[in-house]
Amino acid sequence: MAEVERLLSGGTEGNLRARAFLSCVYGGGLRLSEATHIQIKDLDSARHRLLVSHPKGHRQRYTLLSDNLVSLLRDY
Repeated sequence: MAEVERLLSGGTEGNLRARAFLSCVYGGGLRLSEATHIQIKDLDSARHRLLVSHPKGHRQRYTLLSDNLVSLLRDY
C-alpha cells in the first residue's frame, strides 16, 4: 500500500487535479480513456459508485468509489 501512495503522491505534489485523476484511475480500475470522460453527474457518492459512461465495448458499467476517493474529489 505504501508503494501505491508513493506513486500517487510522488508525481502529483501540489497538483490536486492530477492526484484526483490518478486516484480515480487506480481506485476505480479505469482505463485512462475512461477516466478522461468522467463528469460530476457520473459520481454517486451516496451509493459509493461511479458510472463509467464511455467504456471499451460501449457498455456502461458502475465501479466502486472509496471513502478516501470521495473526500479527495470533494476537496478538488
